Amino acid sequence: MAAQIVRFFSLLFVGLALAPALAHVLQLPHKMDLSGPDYLHVQQLYAGWAWLGVLVIGALISTLLLAVFVRTRLRQFALACIAFGSVLVTQVIFWAFTFPVNQQTRNWTQLPVNWMTLRERWEYSHATAAVFDLIAFIAVVLAVLAAVGHPQDEPMRWAAPVDGVVGRALARHQQRRA
Repeated sequence: MAAQIVRFFSLLFVGLALAPALAHVLQLPHKMDLSGPDYLHVQQLYAGWAWLGVLVIGALISTLLLAVFVRTRLRQFALACIAFGSVLVTQVIFWAFTFPVNQQTRNWTQLPVNWMTLRERWEYSHATAAVFDLIAFIAVVLAVLAAVGHPQDEPMRWAAPVDGVVGRALARHQQRRA
């Protein structure tokens, strides 16, 4: 039951985090031709979007928990790890590229001399992060679908027998789980 709750929240948070990312991508071609004053005006529409960070935190926590809950199911575990890693990459992109631009432009309330370069960095960093949000969403959906009971998603087994005390302990553990 706990795994189902984690699957639900992973889908919810990753899906909701994807929505604003796709909004950035859809707006990008239209915003790249704007003049400086027009671009500043349009950027003010993002006031308050910092609260969307709650969704990202939820996506990080829920996908990490999903990986923990499904760690014995290879396919689900791999997909959950891809989802978590992808959400994590969006944060690396934000803090390395987007946030510094926000600082230099004071959240787009002023236009520095190099504003066009900063605009490109801001817009393309969001577009790149959106790709990783989409990857995370697809991975979570596939992880949930893998949980439905596909025979290919059997519990992980050691490929080669392990001898000694460790091997016997692993064998007993796997027999109990089977």
